Amino acid sequence: MANRGYTLDPLQLLYQIKSGRATNDQTRSAMQLVPPALTVGEANSKSRTSRAVMWVMAIYLPSMFIAGATFLAYELYTHPFFSAGYPWCLPAVMLWGVYMALVAVVRQYMDLFLPNAPAAVREALVDVGWLWVGVPVFFVDYILAYFGHAWMVITMICLLGVLIAGVLVLWVSLVRTYGK
Repeated sequence: MANRGYTLDPLQLLYQIKSGRATNDQTRSAMQLVPPALTVGEANSKSRTSRAVMWVMAIYLPSMFIAGATFLAYELYTHPFFSAGYPWCLPAVMLWGVYMALVAVVRQYMDLFLPNAPAAVREALVDVGWLWVGVPVFFVDYILAYFGHAWMVITMICLLGVLIAGVLVLWVSLVRTYGK
């Protein structure tokens, strides 16, 4: 490739483009090295997911998180263990369900109404929102509901409020960027 003036070094290619020594053929070959990003719409069509299934998931997933958190809060309240029977422990458990449901709503909104959004954003939302944040917060939240002091539970409630606000900001940003 060096005999025709091609380079794979991005800095050298940038210098050639700025100085006017790079030809269209060289820049075209360099641009072909980076594949275009897969969008949510393309990923959905590759997985052959119908819109009806997406709507069912948009209703089912958030409902299951809210129902699960409600069941846990009810069990904590009706079967007290240490301080778990106190009502001030229950909002932390319920807010965890709201956070997980909101992540599910944003994910399904991307599937249904933001087909031009990058699929990597949707995958990162699920990985970070559910797996890296949601699951650890659940375990800490549940332990605090049983053994935590009031200030620990209040701190967890504030943390969950910040997480919910962060997901809402991400949602608004996605709609403004990739909406029609």
